[in-house]
Amino acid sequence: LVTALGEASASCLEELLPAMQYCLSDSDHGVRHEAAVAFQAVAIAFPSAGRKYIMTMVGEIQVNQDEVLALGATSGTSPAKATISPRSQTRRNRRRQAQEKDDNRVSVSSTIGVSLHHQYAIHGNALVLSMILHIMPQLPGGLPAELLDIIIAVADNLISTQGNANLMKNNPGALVTCVRAGFHIISGALIMGPKATV
Repeated sequence: LVTALGEASASCLEELLPAMQYCLSDSDHGVRHEAAVAFQAVAIAFPSAGRKYIMTMVGEIQVNQDEVLALGATSGTSPAKATISPRSQTRRNRRRQAQEKDDNRVSVSSTIGVSLHHQYAIHGNALVLSMILHIMPQLPGGLPAELLDIIIAVADNLISTQGNANLMKNNPGALVTCVRAGFHIISGALIMGPKATV
């Protein structure tokens, strides 16, 4: 609809863009994908706004990646474990140990649950970047080389999380999300071709 309306849709962008941004962190993959397609349509209709959105998406990815890494580092910290002693065979101590184990499980799973929102946002914003990169060279004004350098640095940062031992141990799903998002962005950049920047 935005593509069909072109310049006539400019008046509704102020209401449309916050809703689209919100949809990029939705738990449903289809919603995130459709929001990314809508951002691509806006970039086609308004190329200068598309370049501005690229920087917004880069910032969102960096903020959410920092949150995922922080949550991955803290989810491994657990309460001090009781040392096994002859007295630990009593029922009371066994119940306490079982309770500590359950508390630790709840703590880790709740941290992973909090991390999911950030993972969704990373995925949604990476989708937008890859889709906008795909069409940006054909649009008026193209894509500045400096902007592409920033995007590639963000993608490299996402992919480099595969070496993060804390995240690998505590939340491997978040690690996969970050690496996959980085490769989404790289694939969008590769599709642009060898003479993509201005």
